[in-house]
Amino acid sequence: MFLKENRKDYVLSSGVVRLNFRRPSFKYYCLAFLRDEYFLKQLDAKTPKGSTIRHAGSKFLDCFIPDIGEKEENLLPLMEALLKNISYSERVSYQRLCEANKAIELDFFQVDETYASPSVNSLVEHLRLDAGYYSKTVNNVQHSLEHYKNGVWSLHEAGFSMKRGTNLQKRDLGRSIQSDTFRKNYHLLVYPSDISDNGYILKETYLGARNSVSYMKSGDILFSAEGTVGKVFIICDESLKFVTNIHGLVISPDKKTNLNDSIILGQYLHYLRSIGYFDKVSVGGQGGSYAVNYWENFIFPKFGDDVKKRVAKLYHSGAILNPTQFSVEELGKAGVFELNKFRIECNEILKRILEDIKNNKAKDPAFYFNLD
Repeated sequence: MFLKENRKDYVLSSGVVRLNFRRPSFKYYCLAFLRDEYFLKQLDAKTPKGSTIRHAGSKFLDCFIPDIGEKEENLLPLMEALLKNISYSERVSYQRLCEANKAIELDFFQVDETYASPSVNSLVEHLRLDAGYYSKTVNNVQHSLEHYKNGVWSLHEAGFSMKRGTNLQKRDLGRSIQSDTFRKNYHLLVYPSDISDNGYILKETYLGARNSVSYMKSGDILFSAEGTVGKVFIICDESLKFVTNIHGLVISPDKKTNLNDSIILGQYLHYLRSIGYFDKVSVGGQGGSYAVNYWENFIFPKFGDDVKKRVAKLYHSGAILNPTQFSVEELGKAGVFELNKFRIECNEILKRILEDIKNNKAKDPAFYFNLD
């Protein structure tokens, strides 16, 4: 689904097929099924295997999706609203993160005009031989910290502690079940690799376990410490009971630390990733690692209240959104966290609708307005 930005000229890649439909409302129905396993498994079966790059060509036109009968026709407006809400939530979330990064950069970042290659004494002092550690990016961040107007502090001084995510093995959780669809009393399992660069969770997985599960509390920051280092998600309420696996670090505030402090720290970490900082300081291959022992000397700015409030509102505004109605204006009032929850809600309603259509059990639109 292509959303136009503030530009006039666009060119389609040769690897993209533009689909035309008899009626505009049909395209949202088709898009919903193009994203569904029902279609994707058909296409996978029709695509030749064994080649270096698999090409489906026009075989997707031979894949089947359920026909549009009277019941499906009644659901078209709702499906259109859900898909638009999902798509625009992703774009607005990205815009919010860009605004937050800009606010942090204007307040914090300074370029070190006197940068020079490291001396032998620097190598001996830091005991790091990887070139990225002495790059201009890392040097500029260190220079900005040394000259920040309000000073800097460590995680401990700011009231934060750190721990690894939940071990999902049977010895810790007991018998557990993971589901791709929402189930009551299950936890939302967030793998660090499933956090997108735009701030939302790419894939919803729900975890149910026999033993009690320690879910993340409001103010906790989920940090991707291995593989795709530096991805961040900040928990602003406990309604979905977020949990993560052992490859994620959870940075938790103490009782005296308010939510704005967690948000500004989380967004600062996201800003560092956006400028390539964690690519330079992480160690090892396959995306690197920035585990617990590398945080001993980590310091960050004591941001002023003005910047904290501005960034906090961009991430968590408290806006309430209706998944059955599409409004760009209303989406513009939401923060990244609300947009993420809203996207999850819209996805779950859409999954339920598609499942009912595939089983020839499509219901009246009003039935899907108040799903638990």
